[in-house]
Amino acid sequence: MTIKRDSHGLFISQPKEYEPLLNFESMKYWDMALRAPRTKDFYFQTMSKFLQWLDKPEIRTPDDLLKLPDADAVDLIRKFSYKHEQEGKEKMSQMVKTVFKSFFAANNRELRSPHLKVRKISKTKKTYDRIVPTKEQVYSMADAATSLRDRAVVLTLWQSGLRNSTIRNLTIRHVKEGLMKNEVPLKIDITPDIDKQNLRESYYTFIDHDAIEAIRRYLKARGNISELDENEPLFLSNLRLGGKKKGMSDASVRRAVRNAAKNAGIDPQRIWPHCLRSAFYNMLVGKVDDAEREFMFGHVMGVRTHYFAPQWVEKIKDAYQSVGWGRSRIVMSKEDVRAEVIRALMGKLTDADLQPLAVRLGVTPREILSMIRRLGARGEKEELEGLLRIEHKDRETQTNGGNQPYESRLIGEEELCRCIDDGWELVKELSNGRILIRRPRN
Repeated sequence: MTIKRDSHGLFISQPKEYEPLLNFESMKYWDMALRAPRTKDFYFQTMSKFLQWLDKPEIRTPDDLLKLPDADAVDLIRKFSYKHEQEGKEKMSQMVKTVFKSFFAANNRELRSPHLKVRKISKTKKTYDRIVPTKEQVYSMADAATSLRDRAVVLTLWQSGLRNSTIRNLTIRHVKEGLMKNEVPLKIDITPDIDKQNLRESYYTFIDHDAIEAIRRYLKARGNISELDENEPLFLSNLRLGGKKKGMSDASVRRAVRNAAKNAGIDPQRIWPHCLRSAFYNMLVGKVDDAEREFMFGHVMGVRTHYFAPQWVEKIKDAYQSVGWGRSRIVMSKEDVRAEVIRALMGKLTDADLQPLAVRLGVTPREILSMIRRLGARGEKEELEGLLRIEHKDRETQTNGGNQPYESRLIGEEELCRCIDDGWELVKELSNGRILIRRPRN
C-alpha cells in the first residue's frame, strides 16, 4: 500500500488492508465477539497477512478456512506460527495461535490440539534494560520536547502516573474547572469513561504546577480555554479526519516520549510511557502512605478498600504535595537559609549569583535587589561614621569598665553564622570587609 501525505507532510489515513474481509459472514461473527478496537485491528490484520502468506487458490477467504477439517486448519496455523518463530518473533508466534483460536471460537468451532497450546514468553531484554527516569531526567525530557503538546504529555504522564491509554481518553472537561480556579495541585477524576480497560473502582490523582502550566500553555495555543469545547480530547493528534479533531494514538504518545528522551540524550529504545508511570510510583515510595499511594496509582486495594476513605481529598492532596514535584524544590536547613539571607542583605552577591538564590528562597532577584537598595539608601556614609563612633565608644567602655547596654565586636565573614547562633546581631559590614556585631551585655 502506498503511503500518502497531505500538503503539510502529515500521513493521510488510508483504508485498512483487511476491510474487504469484513464482508464475509465468519468475519462478522468474529467482529461481534471482540470488544476492544485495538484487539480487532490486530486480529484482523493477522488474518489478512495469513491469507496472503497462504497463497492457496482453494483458501482465499476466512469462510474457506472454516471449511477445512480441524487437523488441516491446525497444521496451517502451526506453520504460520513457526514462520514467525524462525524470524525471531517469538511473542508473535504465540499470538498467532491465540488469534486463530479466537476466530474459530467466534464461529462455534473449538480447535483442540496440543500444538496450539500457547507457551509463556519470558520478559525480553528490553524490559529488563528499561530506564525509570529520575526527576532531573524527566525535566530534561520536557525541556527537550519538540512541541507544547509533547512537553505537556511528558509532564502529565509523570506527575499523574496515568497509563498511556488513560491519558489519551482525557478531555478538556477533566481539567478545565481546575485550570479556571488555578488549583495547585489539580485533581483529575478517573472514571470508567476514561479508563475502560483497567479500572476496578473510581479513583483520582493529581498533577502539580509544572504539568498544569504546560497544559495551560498548550491549550492557550489552541484558543481561549474558557471557550474550548469541553468534549475535545485534551491532547490532539496532528492528523485531521474530515476536519474532525482526533485524540492522540497509542503510537503518537510513545513517539512523543521517545523523541523527548532522544533529544535529552537518553536512549529512546529503553524508555516508553509506562516508564514514566514507574517513575511516578517511585516518587511516592517512602514519602506517601502505602494505601494513599496505591489509591493514586489506581491499583486494586483489596481488603483496604473497606477502610480507606477516598473522600478525604485534602489529606491525599497534602500527601501528594509532600513528595516535591517541582524542579526548583530544594530542602535547606535553617542555618543555610539564615546564611543565604545574611549574604544577600550584605550585598555580597553579584547579579549572576542572585538568580539561583532567588529560586531557592522563593523570591525574585528584583526583590532581593530592592531589599539591598533600601538598606543602602539610608545614607551609607553617615551610617558608617556612626557605627565607627559606636565601635570607638565600645572599646573605651571595655577598657574603662563602663556600664554600656551593648558590647560590640569586629569579626570576619566566616565567623558570622556561629556568632549569630550565640546571640550576636549583625550591625554593618565595614568597608575593610570586617563585620560589626553586637549583643546586650549580661
